[in-house]
Amino acid sequence: MRQGLKSLDERQLEKEAVRVDTAPQEYPTLLGGSPLWVEAEVAPHADPSAAHECRRTTVDWLQDQVGTPLPRRATTHRSFSHTDRDSACRAVRIRDGRGDYWAVQLERSPHKGQVTVTEVVVAHPGGHSPLVRIEMVDRSVVPADPAGEYPADMLAEMAERVPLLLDGRTLSHTPIVVETADTMQGLHRMLVDPARKMPFAVVSVPPDVDDLDPLKRQWVSLARALTGLALVWVLPPKMTYRLSDLVTKPLSVFLGAWRFYRPGFNHLADRIHHPLFLKKRMEDDRGTEEIMRQFLTMAVEERMRAGSDGQLAISYDDLAREEAASGHGPARLVALLRDSMRSGSAEAPRAEAEDAPASAEDSQENRRADEAERERDEALRRAAQLAELVRALGGNPDAVTPFPTAWEQFAPWCDENLGECVSLAGDVRRELRGAEFEDVALAARCVHWLAHDYREKRLRGGDPHLHGHNHDIDEGVLNLPCEADCFVCKWGGQHHRVEWHLQCGADTHDPRRCLSIYYFWDEETQRVVVASMPSHPRSAMS
Repeated sequence: MRQGLKSLDERQLEKEAVRVDTAPQEYPTLLGGSPLWVEAEVAPHADPSAAHECRRTTVDWLQDQVGTPLPRRATTHRSFSHTDRDSACRAVRIRDGRGDYWAVQLERSPHKGQVTVTEVVVAHPGGHSPLVRIEMVDRSVVPADPAGEYPADMLAEMAERVPLLLDGRTLSHTPIVVETADTMQGLHRMLVDPARKMPFAVVSVPPDVDDLDPLKRQWVSLARALTGLALVWVLPPKMTYRLSDLVTKPLSVFLGAWRFYRPGFNHLADRIHHPLFLKKRMEDDRGTEEIMRQFLTMAVEERMRAGSDGQLAISYDDLAREEAASGHGPARLVALLRDSMRSGSAEAPRAEAEDAPASAEDSQENRRADEAERERDEALRRAAQLAELVRALGGNPDAVTPFPTAWEQFAPWCDENLGECVSLAGDVRRELRGAEFEDVALAARCVHWLAHDYREKRLRGGDPHLHGHNHDIDEGVLNLPCEADCFVCKWGGQHHRVEWHLQCGADTHDPRRCLSIYYFWDEETQRVVVASMPSHPRSAMS
């Protein structure tokens, strides 16, 4: 009797499969600029380094796609451009009062007449969880295959490193095994939900298989290939009967078959719209790969049909245009006014000093010095106010001033651009004259981070000390307590204990490649004071 029922089930499955195989197949294209997109949100409980991990995963994927080494700027998640024989990739990053926005664009020509563009945006708006958006557009004369270009492995790798949410649910890159009645009820509830947007790939476990390992590898591969596009569910034999009871046998799946349930499924659905694939079509690797490809193609089709309704309305082109324009307009005005105010305040006391007799009393010199300091502070205050206005208008007043590339430029650069936020101790200015560390721009980025990210958190009352790698500056930069290297610095008539430093290249004693920046927070002036750089202090400071 059992064997008879099984044969009946097999005949039922074969009947459904014939209907699917004889139906006309339509494959989606990206022709006409219609995008294929997936957008995910980092879960609120994720580690603060989540956005960095998403960027790192994207760069790893880019490297695999391009094949040739990417510039070092790529690994530090900065703007870059790289061209190869049949591909070109570029990235842009903008960090301002709105948040941290990074986007990469990969343009590939897999075949003659075909051009596909894949774009990844990792955005961390201020006060919100990071967002990741993947978008593909076909710019080909001959339509390309979107299923073959979809970066499923990259998104699956992201989901392994970072908890991601898609449409409010955990983004799954692994198969979900239905082992309990409650899980089956949950599957059925979502399966018939008219608001469901995500397709379901449901695979059944054959009842007469001794070794499930090969099948498990198939299910894992299918789930990974459909990451972000569809959920994969696995039904053990006893659960296939439960599904048949819930949706009727003609709409169910069993005996090792696979079924693709599109959105909009219900108990009155047309069976041909939810294709069924028999186990015998997956008896070898070639057949299994072909079925997986068909599932991926149908999932791509459903995603493209759903259209774009994500939260992230910013693209690589948007960020590239903003970066290109950041050196003009209001930002340039800020720099010009800032320079003119500083030069004006410096010229007045200098001219007055030249006219003063050499035998002027110390009190007169002190008065002139105080007046010059007041003028300088007023100029910096006005420049800071103007910079805040530009930020409120969406500009970036700091983008117009490049980082210095020589040590003789370093102290003037700090004074002119970071004077309201960072002060260099007198000993530092002397140290810079004989500095040997070669990457001056890296040192400048470190001090820039102290002036902005670190100081802003201080002003908000937080504890900005991040112990370990500081990915916002560079992969190799660490922010660490000084421990045995702590010392006392005299600043503003008071003694301050220096307990933290930024460090890079600690594994070498070569001063050309080892950077140490010792700093402390001055509560009175609300500034960061750099007490020693760029090398390890030779002795305690007093």
